[in-house]
Amino acid sequence: MRNLKFLIFAFLIALAACEPPHPCDAGASPLSCDKDITPNKPIGSWTVTETSGSTSVGESGSTDTFTVVLANRVPDGNVVIDFSSSDTGEVTVSPSSITFSSDNYATTRTVTVTGVNDDFDDGDVASTITISFNDAQSSDESYEALADKTISVNTTDDDTRGITVTETNGITAPVESTTDTLDITLASKPLADVTLSVTSSDTSEITVSPSSLTFSSGNYTTAQQVTLNAIQDNLIDGNTNPTITFAVSSTVDTGYAALANQVFTATVNDSLVIPDVNLVVTAGQRQNVLTWDAVSGANSYKVYRSTSSGVTTSSTLVGSPTTPTFTETSLTGGTTYYYRVLAAAGGQESALSVEKSGTPLDLPSNWATSGLSATSNEAQQVTLTWSGVAGAKSYTVYWDNVSFSDNNSRNR
Repeated sequence: MRNLKFLIFAFLIALAACEPPHPCDAGASPLSCDKDITPNKPIGSWTVTETSGSTSVGESGSTDTFTVVLANRVPDGNVVIDFSSSDTGEVTVSPSSITFSSDNYATTRTVTVTGVNDDFDDGDVASTITISFNDAQSSDESYEALADKTISVNTTDDDTRGITVTETNGITAPVESTTDTLDITLASKPLADVTLSVTSSDTSEITVSPSSLTFSSGNYTTAQQVTLNAIQDNLIDGNTNPTITFAVSSTVDTGYAALANQVFTATVNDSLVIPDVNLVVTAGQRQNVLTWDAVSGANSYKVYRSTSSGVTTSSTLVGSPTTPTFTETSLTGGTTYYYRVLAAAGGQESALSVEKSGTPLDLPSNWATSGLSATSNEAQQVTLTWSGVAGAKSYTVYWDNVSFSDNNSRNR
């Protein structure tokens, strides 16, 4: 009997020696060593799909999406997946996490990626969305053991470096001896202070103040004003178009340091140009009398005339007076004449004035004495009669108690 027990014990030892070791004893992974996992139970899996095949957003705040879903099997408990952006200054992700359960594990969930505006001209930027299982909050180790996934996101930049020049009053055209202004800003946020120099192409026509402007990342959108001072030159040189140049003179922002100059063209209106100098045309008997305001600095004027509207310097030059008055005689009564005047000085001429017109009268020279007769009565009244003049609208009677042969008597 003792020998039989010994043989049975030896047989059991042999069987134990032949049994393969447990995976835990062979240094297997914790997942393989989980004795609570049902033998042959499949490892969890998941699918991430970019909605458009790739993921792109813009700094304007545009969005794109991707989807996440679990696959293969029902999870043993809640499975929490986290989403994070490698650069939240370019792109954000929402929600920041989602939870799958045994009830919704096969339901596709949508995640939204949104572009972020940064005001910097930094070009298009690539960033990464990391998708990972939250081990601390998940209850199924077969899912927790899965590797993280990533999605590449391209954020399209909507900023462009530049110098923005805005005409304060909508137009920049100062007359000599007056001023106008420009409002200056930067088009995008600088990485460091940017100093601009401000210069005029012709300081005999226009000067600028101040001569430099400095912008920072905090005030680049706040307009700084530049005053343009139009210079009085006492020349009739017409309107001129000097340029104002804005150039980056100092910055450690390499993008702005390489920025091209911004050139603005102004218009300086010549104060000696006479677009309207109160030209007046007074019609007389076969003549027109012209008067206008004197132009400072002018030493002569030119009077151009035409019998149709639209007088130019190609029209008839009828006079070159040195004072602001001119009388044109020997005209045809009843004909309308059109006039424009320009000022001249030092070989220069202004633009033409506003056009004015006059229609001289056409009356016979002896109309007042034709058929004139006078009769008196006891009531100390004198009755005058004369031959009517065709076209006359009124008459002027001169009288005195002394005989005269002209019309220099008193007018009654």
